[in-house]
Amino acid sequence: MQKVWMLLAVSTFVLSGCSTKGDSETMAAADAGAPGAPPAHSKKSALVGGVVGAVSEGIASSSLDNQARIVMEEKSPNTLKKIDRGQRLSLNDIKAMSEAGISDPVITTQICTTGSIFYLTTSDIMDLKNAGVSERVIDVMIQTGG
Repeated sequence: MQKVWMLLAVSTFVLSGCSTKGDSETMAAADAGAPGAPPAHSKKSALVGGVVGAVSEGIASSSLDNQARIVMEEKSPNTLKKIDRGQRLSLNDIKAMSEAGISDPVITTQICTTGSIFYLTTSDIMDLKNAGVSERVIDVMIQTGG
């Protein structure tokens, strides 16, 4: 049962977009809705949330599997270097990942873990859409600037 809870909590974190405050990440993870979870804002829930945050951070840092790394090395080695170094990603990096067939959850995870921030104009959004970047990824990018 605890494994199911951890999976739900990590999935909620990864799929909910980027959070900008460590405390809200911790409480969001603790409040993930797990059966029998401790009440929010208790020391125990903060500890559980912190563990979930650490686990999700570990998952995020290894989210590019071997096949994705091979494709990125071939199609956009500079983007792969940025990911490996934890550097912020640019619009071109996001387009390159999308064009390389990297999945939305992996792209959004990389946006979050690299601390990338985007202030998208209407023109940027149209450019991203024309490059095949999904609405989900664009939504996460918009959230980083707000």
